[in-house]
Amino acid sequence: MAQPVPPVTLDRLLTEPSASGDKPALLEAMARETSVCTRCPLSLTRHRGVFGAGSHDAQVFLVGDFPKEEDELSGEPFSGDLQELLNGMLGACGWQRRQVYLANVVKCRPSGDRQPRGEEVSQCQGYLFGQLEIVRPRLILAMGKVAMDCLLGCGGQVGAVRGRTHAWRGIPVVVSYHPAYCLRTPASKRAVWEDLLFAMKILEKNTP
Repeated sequence: MAQPVPPVTLDRLLTEPSASGDKPALLEAMARETSVCTRCPLSLTRHRGVFGAGSHDAQVFLVGDFPKEEDELSGEPFSGDLQELLNGMLGACGWQRRQVYLANVVKCRPSGDRQPRGEEVSQCQGYLFGQLEIVRPRLILAMGKVAMDCLLGCGGQVGAVRGRTHAWRGIPVVVSYHPAYCLRTPASKRAVWEDLLFAMKILEKNTP
């Protein structure tokens, strides 16, 4: 009698390449898991999880902090006013939104768009790390303090860390301000543009 085939779970996809070498399938499985996750209290107020969006073969992976109200409504990170601003920044670099990958550290929106707590970040960051391992971009843009702390574990302020090349599991990381900060502080847009130019140079150097 034939043995039953084990279900293709997220853990199996990540540990057994033979189960599926399909990046979209891996990301879809992870998205399904995050949509019903109950690891932290944010699940109690979740209306809709915001997993990520973009190309599974992206060379550039943008990491934000947490979903805002507009993200929760659209189901995509960096939505609303942030989308228009970010799309303009990406376009100036010659990148289209669909060519990069976008995700937040935390997948569920904290009530009132507050900053996520340490427990919420620690319980959710495994999903982000899984996304990064699946996509394996050539460059990570950590946009904002939550993203910086999660990926680099360095603490401190964004302004003290930007302008240098860091790394997450061998992938270059460039730290910059979150687009939401740019909307609140228009003068910071110049700094973000400088960071994007820096990122473009790193990407060019690391592209065969």
